[in-house]
Amino acid sequence: MTINSKNDDPYMAFIDGNQYYATIMSFNKLGPELDPTLNVIGAAGFSITTPPHIAVNSKGVPYIAYGAQVSCGAGCSSSKSIVKKFVGTSWVDVGTIEAYYLMSIAIDSKDAIYVLDLGATVQKFDETETVPSWTVVGVPNILKQTNGLSLAIDSNDVIYVAAAGQMKRFDGTSWVTVGRPLSQGNSNASGSLAIGTDNVPVMAYNRSPDNKATVVKLGITIPNFTTMSVCPLHNLNMCDMCAGMMDMCVQMGF
Repeated sequence: MTINSKNDDPYMAFIDGNQYYATIMSFNKLGPELDPTLNVIGAAGFSITTPPHIAVNSKGVPYIAYGAQVSCGAGCSSSKSIVKKFVGTSWVDVGTIEAYYLMSIAIDSKDAIYVLDLGATVQKFDETETVPSWTVVGVPNILKQTNGLSLAIDSNDVIYVAAAGQMKRFDGTSWVTVGRPLSQGNSNASGSLAIGTDNVPVMAYNRSPDNKATVVKLGITIPNFTTMSVCPLHNLNMCDMCAGMMDMCVQMGF
């Protein structure tokens, strides 16, 4: 889920749990309330193999990142990472990217697109370049722990990557550790990273060994993490839901 900064409308990307078809939708607002009618962006139900991730640029253009099965000949198929944007009435490719299982997408203030894959590698695509292409930011494989990988960018275009109790940021030259690493997250957990208007990163992850969803915030004066809340339930699906809700709460200023 993400928020369109141009009009504050929420966008969400999801898949059918049975057939793995993806749909991108938006909510239109009427005054202070949300219109209960959902709007499908483009065609509903296009085939994918991994959960889609969504971001919206400053012009209100949505972008999605996901994986799909593609044919490689008779009786053969392979996985491919894909990034698309919505133009006119359809989704079109954003370059050709070599990546393994895209986990997150974010867009900076200049509308450059960034994606993070399961190998903890961040790539950038700048559409203003003469010949735009996907390029690795810094070095690949920036984190050893890759459970629950998530990507976020603050208002100063500083890139952050987090995964299950650890975080790094890009200082323009290299990736540096942020705060003291926390306990390693559960191997099945999905994490979430968001940055509010104060440019302070907030991270949600499933802590071990009790599998509870934990939300931590980076200190400003002392750059270590402090716990904001802990989900009282042990159910992993509920904990994943807490992490997902953290995105909405931070981005909407709740």
